[in-house]
Order: sequence, then C-alpha cells, then structure tokens
Amino acid sequence: RYGSLSHQVAESEWHAGHSLHTTMLMCCRRKDFRDQLSLMGLGAWCNYVKSSSCENGLVPGELIDAIWSNVFIENGKCEIIDKEWVWNLPIKFEVLFIRAAYWFLRDANALDPKDGITKYSSGREQIEYLGDIVSVKMSKRDFEDFIKLESDFAASALGANLYKAKFQVHCFLWGPRYLVMAKSLVSKARFTWSTITRVIRKSL
Repeated sequence: RYGSLSHQVAESEWHAGHSLHTTMLMCCRRKDFRDQLSLMGLGAWCNYVKSSSCENGLVPGELIDAIWSNVFIENGKCEIIDKEWVWNLPIKFEVLFIRAAYWFLRDANALDPKDGITKYSSGREQIEYLGDIVSVKMSKRDFEDFIKLESDFAASALGANLYKAKFQVHCFLWGPRYLVMAKSLVSKARFTWSTITRVIRKSL
C-alpha cells in the first residue's frame, strides 16, 4: 500500500484485438473524428464505469487505472484489464474521465500532422471536446481534483516528485506542446515558483 494507493496481483485474459485507446488513435485526427469516436466504444466505457457507481456520481477506486489502453470493447461490451492499482477512496466519474482522456491525448498529440481533435491547442479544450461527444460535462473543480489525483498517483506508483508531476499535468492542460518543455525543465532542475505559477494560471 502506498498512501491512498494499493497494489494487488491482477490476472487478465490475453486480448488479440485493439484496445479502445488504439482504435481511438486510429481515427482521432480525421476530420469526422467526432462521429468516428462515437462509434469506437467510448460510450460503452462511460456506461460501464457509470454502472459501477457507488453513490453521488462516485465510482470505486479499483477503476482508477481504467484508462482506455486497458479497455477492450467487444460486441458493445466493455472489459477492463490490468486492475493492479486500487485507489482507496471513491473517485468522481468526471475525474476518472479526465484521467483516461489525458493519457489517451498524450499519445494522440505525439502524432503528426495535427488535425481532428489534436488541432485544438489546449489540452483542457481537447478533453472537454471528448467529453462533449459522450455528454460528459466537467467543471474547473473536476480538473483540479484530477491534477491532485494524477500527481498523487505518479508519486505513489512511480516514485515521481509530487510537485514536478503536478507541474507536468498543468503544462499539458495549458497546451500539449508544453509537455516537452515541462520534461526539459524538470530534468534540468529549471523549476521555479514563477514558472509554476504562470503555468497553473494558464492551464485552468
């Protein structure tokens, strides 16, 4: 157990097909990406997670790593693999959606040329657009809670510096292109409070 995070042995069956993450990457830069993403199974993931809700829109902490690279959609049904990490508190559905979208969009924005969803310069705007496709509305508080959750997860599971992890997430929300800058600043210890304050103000 690592603070709010626990690690457990989790067995999963092998899947020969593409994960939701991969199928979404295949179409995310198409001009009709909105229609395509609706067909890829994003709605099935939302329905699965919502059906696992505890109460007040919260979902069990064992779904913290139900990001789309760990999700397979078959015949409209959703299956989640690699459930080795467990958050010891319930998580708001919208916060979990932001986390899944964040990890998907990190890879989507590494592709060239930019088009479809990656033509939007703000990482937050990209996440909100994904949410709009499946009618998921996110507030500023949801993004703030995600930043705390993600940085705590990185510190607990990966041993990352908490503040540097938080800084990198803020940089992505400000603009995915700034994630490269964030990694450079962190690795070279060019990490000042003036830089942090500017990024936080821009990202939210």
